[in-house]
Amino acid sequence: ARRTRAADGQVLDSGHEARVYQELVFRELAGEVSMLRRQPQFPLHVNGVLVGVFTPDFCYLDHGSW
Repeated sequence: ARRTRAADGQVLDSGHEARVYQELVFRELAGEVSMLRRQPQFPLHVNGVLVGVFTPDFCYLDHGSW
């Protein structure tokens, strides 16, 4: 994987991630998704003890039809 710069200047970890990000940005502009976030962190707790942190590439709300 090679770090890649997206059209808006964001630096992403790979070309694939940059392509997915660009598609999500277009979908956000079109109103298909909202609240797009890059690499949000979600703490993982078991019985009140932090056991790790989940960091997906992207998080967003999809407004697609059912």
